[in-house]
Amino acid sequence: FIKNESCYILSFLTDNVHQKINLISFFKIIQKIKKDFNNKYIISDCFINYSDIFFFVKVNFKCLNFFQKKFISQKIENIDFSQLIRCDIKNSYERVTRLSVISLSYQRLAKQIKHNSNFYYYLFEYPYGRMLSLSFTKKNINRIGFQHGPSGYLKMICFLSKEDNQYLYSNNLTPNLIMVEDKISFEIYQLGLFKNLSIMKEIYRLNYLKKINRTNLINNTHLIACGLHDGLMILRILIKSIKANKNINYILKLHPKASNSKILELVRDSKLENLKIADNQIEYYLERIDKVYFSYTSVGNEAAFLGINNEIVYSDFKLNESVFCKEENFI
Repeated sequence: FIKNESCYILSFLTDNVHQKINLISFFKIIQKIKKDFNNKYIISDCFINYSDIFFFVKVNFKCLNFFQKKFISQKIENIDFSQLIRCDIKNSYERVTRLSVISLSYQRLAKQIKHNSNFYYYLFEYPYGRMLSLSFTKKNINRIGFQHGPSGYLKMICFLSKEDNQYLYSNNLTPNLIMVEDKISFEIYQLGLFKNLSIMKEIYRLNYLKKINRTNLINNTHLIACGLHDGLMILRILIKSIKANKNINYILKLHPKASNSKILELVRDSKLENLKIADNQIEYYLERIDKVYFSYTSVGNEAAFLGINNEIVYSDFKLNESVFCKEENFI
């Protein structure tokens, strides 16, 4: 898919949430990449200027003034959402200021691209991706966004309001072309008012499924697949079933980028002999398990593709983003 003359853009600072790197590690990684990969990779963080520090301070003051404003009571059907909105805005403060500054480095990088080129990226549905869309807006750059993970009928990032649609598309905050994985995803993104959609000829992230060999199944071995944000919720819901079904061996597959400390603490405190933490790659378990539990992680889709028995886990007051759910089913 990627041509030999192509290069990759890397960013290590990112959003400081899913990836955190201190300055010492940052410079060590840069030196290693320059040594081992020559010109194959472009590090966007190298385009940050000292002047960006002053811009960061300026943006902080402006955002702080906005975020400290008192909001008029926000009610929907007599339910007051004001506190929830204030909390969300407070949590967004660091993200907004950070992205405003990081965007400058991407804009400088984009200016260095003089030839006609395709810029492939994902996360276009999120603020970080919208920042990339805007930063690489040039006539000679064709911005192609890839669907981020599995889609869903209740997954809010797959949907735009009419107002969002008009604003995003008129301000270059969306890709020129959006690549979705399949017909269902095409339908969902189309319902979500996204434009210029195209279905991928091949889902490259799922190529590993072709090598799965399910001839060595282990009876009564169930996998609990955790997503980035739902692991603790899933385990709390399933803990009673795990205690009641001692003849079943449960394997808990944690998300590698999730904060798993509370999950590990719950596993230790439960002292269940039939509950173990997975220590192999997902391929190993997909070849052996006879059932998988999940809420929205793509492992659920992949298990269904392989014909593995699966069960969707629903929670209280949280939309289930799985593509298998068109209506919510609260427990």
